[in-house]
Amino acid sequence: MFIAVVSTVISQKVENPEYKSFLNNSQRLYDALFSTYTKELSPILTRKEEVPINTSNDTRFNVNISLYFVKLVDVTEEEEKFSTLSEIFMTWIDPRLKWNPSDYGGLQELHVNADSVWQPENSLSDTSDIQEIYPPDIKTVIIKPEGTVSILRKIYAESTCKMTNIGHFPFDRETCSLYFMVYSYNYWDVKMTLAIPQPNIVNFAGNSEWDVEQITYGISFYNDSSYAYDFDSGAFNLVLRRQPHFYIYVIVLPCFTLCILSAIGMFWSSNRREDQLAKLSIGLTSLMSIAVLLQIVTDSIPKSQTFPLLGFYAIVSVFMIALGCAVLVSLPISTESTKKSIEAGSAVRRFLYRLTYPHVILHILFQLGNIINLIVFFSYWR
Repeated sequence: MFIAVVSTVISQKVENPEYKSFLNNSQRLYDALFSTYTKELSPILTRKEEVPINTSNDTRFNVNISLYFVKLVDVTEEEEKFSTLSEIFMTWIDPRLKWNPSDYGGLQELHVNADSVWQPENSLSDTSDIQEIYPPDIKTVIIKPEGTVSILRKIYAESTCKMTNIGHFPFDRETCSLYFMVYSYNYWDVKMTLAIPQPNIVNFAGNSEWDVEQITYGISFYNDSSYAYDFDSGAFNLVLRRQPHFYIYVIVLPCFTLCILSAIGMFWSSNRREDQLAKLSIGLTSLMSIAVLLQIVTDSIPKSQTFPLLGFYAIVSVFMIALGCAVLVSLPISTESTKKSIEAGSAVRRFLYRLTYPHVILHILFQLGNIINLIVFFSYWR
């Protein structure tokens, strides 16, 4: 029953005069354009020698690359890579595919399979993996009367990303770029123009750990002697800002809590001989716990010469607890022979006197150190 209904609809549509005329004109145009067309032959004019670029009248073959959509899939800091899913709209002019619309019933565009036409080789560079989401056998190009050819490419790519601001981890901002290059032609034969038609694509580009603050683009010319040849490179630059909440909740707050509790355990009461070993055990246990948290930091960042901010925070915490253990061992054993004249005094006097106890002073100093360490760490959060 369903097949019969579909067949009826299709037959009615084919019998529609307007649709039938469209099919006939499309077929005539296709035959006229592709009867002598060779897709393996490039339409790019190549010159043997370098030609000075006239910016006011640039005759180079132009490929326009527009970024319509980008989604950050993952950032692998330790490998300095990032993966994206992007939609790239590429446009170029193939003069062999021009026609006069009046000769073909006013036909303004022709849709053909992407494998039927020549395509420029402008492609992502600095990638370890690149995959086309749409297979070539179902991909379509749009051809305009002036010979303009357009194609939408949906690409998954894993690209390199140099982590230049890892010293502020986990409050770092990084810039990762999608580079486009041409490998077979000289820069004086081919040029690229870049565009972002919809600036609000940044609102959907981030993931759970990274926000995309902005996306910029530009063309860079490389003529340094360190390169084998001169070339142009187009880049879409993604400015990323890390969401630090995971590291704050999993590392910073537990580390701060351990430091606070270890200082309380070691210096809350006077240093009596029978309690000294138990207090020392508190400090050593806290050291081992922070070492476990520090391992999480080292697994999350590249092994570079730049030490991250979170690592400094953990190292300072370790140093303070280790210093507390050393002070605890070297602190004189307290005696009860210094209370006689104080017990008879006022409550205020007794309170002020107790503030001069060595363990109270050390307790205050270590807690202040923990708080200052935390404040300095959070001062980098912007």
